[in-house]
Amino acid sequence: MSSTLFKRAVVAGIIGGVLIDAFLIVVAHQKIPGLWQFVASTLIGPVAFTAPSYAILGLLMHFVISIVWAVLYAYVYQAMHQLSNWILGTIAWGIVVDVVMQGVLAARGVAPFTLGGVIAGLVPHVIFFALPVAYYLSRTPASARR
Repeated sequence: MSSTLFKRAVVAGIIGGVLIDAFLIVVAHQKIPGLWQFVASTLIGPVAFTAPSYAILGLLMHFVISIVWAVLYAYVYQAMHQLSNWILGTIAWGIVVDVVMQGVLAARGVAPFTLGGVIAGLVPHVIFFALPVAYYLSRTPASARR
């Protein structure tokens, strides 16, 4: 992966992270700092809910995770020569991100892995994370895709 594509993937991850958080706050009525305390709780456990200062850790974790997913997307789709097919990338990557993140929550004992949970997570992960990531990266100049 070129350094230009890597940098664009970092930007895409930040964009996706902002948009999925906006969805969760506006549509799902998640509250700040609770949203990011929840994220922190997947790493440090229930203690994250004891003080709003843990929200900073959750915020950092959320953007690191968003950037990692965007970089992985760029790598996988570049390797498959599919970055220009951002619609296919959106659907496939959104489903992968949703299922894996639901699995992480289940493995950490934060939330059970259920079909309902996966289905509920598809809208935010496909539309508000994977779509902006795939769209942004599909617009990467051809010189950066090599």
